[in-house]
Amino acid sequence: RTPPLTERLDCPKIHIGEIIGQGGRVKRSIEDDTGTKIFILDKCDPCKVDITGKRECVDRAKEIVVKMMKECEENAQARTPPLTERLDCPKIHIGEIIGQGGRVKRSIEDDTGTKIFILDKCDPCKVDITGKRECVDRAKEIVVKMMKECEENAQARTPPLTE
Repeated sequence: RTPPLTERLDCPKIHIGEIIGQGGRVKRSIEDDTGTKIFILDKCDPCKVDITGKRECVDRAKEIVVKMMKECEENAQARTPPLTERLDCPKIHIGEIIGQGGRVKRSIEDDTGTKIFILDKCDPCKVDITGKRECVDRAKEIVVKMMKECEENAQARTPPLTE
């Protein structure tokens, strides 16, 4: 007879309530379904989730808890409000960012999962990029790179000053 095995998982404190459930119902249900004992140390962050039992039972319980943590994380990200960042773009270059009929702007939006709103009645123009943090960062990187290229091309076309 093999002694019971204990494996430990780290669970962000913000999600531990989902793993425990109201009155411990979810935790008990996992224990009953998998034949394991689950001990939760929730005084720290991340919390410690110790799962004890036979190897195959511990593996099954671990799979359930990891899946629940992943779902908690995805739900938390889905609830995160979109972020908006503003870039200043010289009016002389805004046409390159918009593109013919808005094609370039739409392409950046499609490639990055962001929405781009351009205020072009001022100089510099305002480029507002809205979406999830990583998407906004990617779109900003593309727009900044395009502005830099526009600036470099404009300087290359400017004839040198002669006295």
